[in-house]
Amino acid sequence: MEFPVVNAYEVIFVYKGNGNKVELMGDMTGWQAFPISLNKVEGTDLFYLRQDYEKDARLDYKFLVDDTTGILDPLNLKTCEGGFGANSELRMPGYSEHLEVNYYEDIAHGEIIEKVVECKAIKEGKKIIAERQVKIYLPPNYDENKKYRVLYFK
Repeated sequence: MEFPVVNAYEVIFVYKGNGNKVELMGDMTGWQAFPISLNKVEGTDLFYLRQDYEKDARLDYKFLVDDTTGILDPLNLKTCEGGFGANSELRMPGYSEHLEVNYYEDIAHGEIIEKVVECKAIKEGKKIIAERQVKIYLPPNYDENKKYRVLYFK
């Protein structure tokens, strides 16, 4: 049996382990400060939660145990990388995989580097030189002597 348990529109999340309180947080809660509480099965270390989602949904999530840091779902082997590290992944039956975002070992890959750059800014009405953290994607076989087109995101 795979976890979470998925049928058409219904999902049953199951957590088995230590803890007095287990909550669900993720895309379904907007990663907000108000996660959804799982129900504890009295006299056991089992918790569960039944939810309905769109049949083609794909959602990242974590469990919050006893109000501590979010953890991956220990019963779900499907994980994905999010903006702040790994998350557990829920795929509903109608979800269509987007092949363009999968990792393929047999194609060339670039790299993302992080740098700090200086820039002009205004602070409290005065011109200053500020530092900004930027991420730069370098294509496969990058050559620093070659000119490339640039696209900036803010």
